[in-house]
Order: sequence, then C-alpha cells, then structure tokens
Amino acid sequence: MHAMPSEELRALREELERTRRELHDATERLRDAEAQLVQAGRLSALGQLVAGVAHEMNNPLSSVIGYAQLVHQQLVKRPALAEQATDLLPDVGHIISEAGRAARIVRNLLLFARRQSATPSFQDIEFLCDQIVELRSHDLRLNGIEIKTSFAPDLPAVLADGSQVQQALLNLVLNAEQAVAKSATRHIEVSVLAEPGCGTVLIEVRDSGEGIDPESLSRVFDPFFTTRPSGEGTGLGLSIASSIVREHGGQIWVQSEPHVRTSFFVRLPASDDAADMGSGLVIVLHDDERVRTSLAATFTGWGFRARAAESIAAVLADGGPAPAILVADAAAVRRDAAQWELAWERWGNRAGLIGVTTSASEDPAELRLRGRADAIVVPDGDLCVLRRAIGAALRPAPRAEPRAE
Repeated sequence: MHAMPSEELRALREELERTRRELHDATERLRDAEAQLVQAGRLSALGQLVAGVAHEMNNPLSSVIGYAQLVHQQLVKRPALAEQATDLLPDVGHIISEAGRAARIVRNLLLFARRQSATPSFQDIEFLCDQIVELRSHDLRLNGIEIKTSFAPDLPAVLADGSQVQQALLNLVLNAEQAVAKSATRHIEVSVLAEPGCGTVLIEVRDSGEGIDPESLSRVFDPFFTTRPSGEGTGLGLSIASSIVREHGGQIWVQSEPHVRTSFFVRLPASDDAADMGSGLVIVLHDDERVRTSLAATFTGWGFRARAAESIAAVLADGGPAPAILVADAAAVRRDAAQWELAWERWGNRAGLIGVTTSASEDPAELRLRGRADAIVVPDGDLCVLRRAIGAALRPAPRAEPRAE
C-alpha cells in the first residue's frame, strides 16, 4: 500500500478544517435563529399592549365591583326592598363574582406581561401554574374542555424567570387544548409534585387527545414541526417551551399512548433546604455551549455558584480557589491535557469530577476522563442521575496521586 503524498494529506487536512469551520458557523447561525425565535415567542410587543389594556380595565372593573357591593349591602340592610325584587340579590351577587373573576384575569395578565428582571428569582411553581390555568379557563369552558389541577403540598421554590416559565407552561396547555379539540372526551390535567431524591419539581400537562404517533414523537420539539393541518399551527410552541426549560437547567419530554392520552413532563431543579448540598463553586467545561450553559443553570438552581467556562486554561488563568465540583467532557480534556494535570496539582485533588460523555471508546482523553471521574453522566441526561453524581463528587473516594501519562 502506497503512502499518501504529503501534499494530498495537507490538502485533505485543509479541506477537513474548512468543513469543520463551516459546520461550526452553521451551528452558530442555527443557535442565533433559535434565540431569535424564543425572543419572538416571548411576545414582548403584545405583552406591552396587553399590559396597557389591562391597566385601562382596572378602573372600570373596580367601579363595577364597588357599586355592586354597595347595592348588595343596601339590599341586605333593607329586607323589605329585597323582598320586592326577589331575583335582585342573587343577580348582584353574580355581578360581584364575575367582576371579581375579570379582575383576577386582568391581574394575571399584568403579571404575565410585566417585564421581568434578567436575574432569576425564587418562584412558587403552584402560583405560576394557577395563573396560566386562570388565563385559559374562560376559553376552555367555551370549548367544553375540562381542566383540573393537582399540586403536592409544600412544593419547594424554583429559581427561575417567572414569565419565561409561564410561557413554557402556557405553550404546553395550548398544545393540550388543540390536542383535545376534536376528541370525544376533553380533559386536561396540570399537576406538580416534588421529587426530594432528585432535588426537583416535576410538572405534568396531560390531555385526553388522540395521542402522537411513534414516528412524530421524537420530533415534537423540533422547530416548525407540526402534525396539524396547514394554517393551524406554526410548530414553534413546543420548541420554544423546550428552549426555555433548557435555559433553566431543566428537562422536558413527552409520553403518548395513541387514542388514549399524551403527557408532557417538565423537571426543574428546585431549592430544598432539607436536602441542601451546599453552595460551593461548580465549573462546567463542555465543548457544546448549549450543554454547558444548561448544566450551569441546573447547578445554580440547586444553590451552587456555577460557572460555564470554555477551557481549563481559562479557569486557571482566572486563579481563585479549587472548585467543589468540576464538570467536563472528553473534548475539554483533550484540548488542554497538560493544563489538566496542572489544575489537579494546584487544587491538590480537592475538586470532585463529573464526566459528561456517551462514549466508551479507547480514546486517551475518554480514558483519562473516565479513570479520574467520580461519576459519569450523559449530556441532556436525567437530573436525578446528575443529582446522585453530585453526591459522589462531593464525597469522593480517596484519590491516588495523578499518574504521568
């Protein structure tokens, strides 16, 4: 077998490098497009309009409620007057009740449309879900759709942007509405439970629609993918919900039984004082920016001080104390092999290591990562598995001194 001439090898390397750059640029463009879609989906312009209309409605609604309550009080104080108009007292009570419901809807619209701070804050997930259900309850009743809620007691708080989480939930509820629109039974259930062993809350939006066929199930979160007829959907709602959940370090998935039900699940990291794992520094290194920012958001949601970094060299250049946990993939190890040994030497092996990989190859970087890691997880994996990995990394077994390779 003849060796390939050096000129051809050089040309091949240049072609591969050019292809790699083109793929990288294409990936960045897709990420930018996704970010723009999410931003567009936040309905900022419409939110301002809704907020303005809601403010304008507040005053007349307050007047209606006030006058109705005054009439009700007068009727109660004057039994003779109430007897002359026997149907008047229930009618006034109905006005007060309906005006109060309208006021709650306006209040929810204001909260939903209000611009939130860029800094996430602790949110009551039950309250966020209740607001979305309240916003949709009128249309659901008009369309003969029953919606129920079920919330476990003492749910832990979630560190999140409330308006974004509400948008993701709203998209899931709207999707459920469309799914049951042509069904004989029209039921939607929104439930939330705590998962103490995982440090998470689990949200389920279940519908009694026709379900999703197996071929479509793996594509439901793809942008512009829809199983509905042309003109009945953009195929962006579930994709936007998925992006928001990932930005918050969460998981989203779907289970469907054709002709019976479909359930969308959202799992978010939650703050649980009873299962506090500390607030140490976690550094996340991963070749995929989306994965490392999502992982950093997960650790932040659990109370850690999380930082997503591009390389171990960048971390060392910044100085600072040893992290409690280092999260890395093989690409990060491969890129700066010498710097990794320097890092372990500087930190005195005090940092736990969680490897992020799906490979079982004999690649030296993979072997180095697996040999040193306290636990291995997969990218975009189960948060319960990651939570257990944290336990292993925070309580590592005694380490051998680094081996020269």
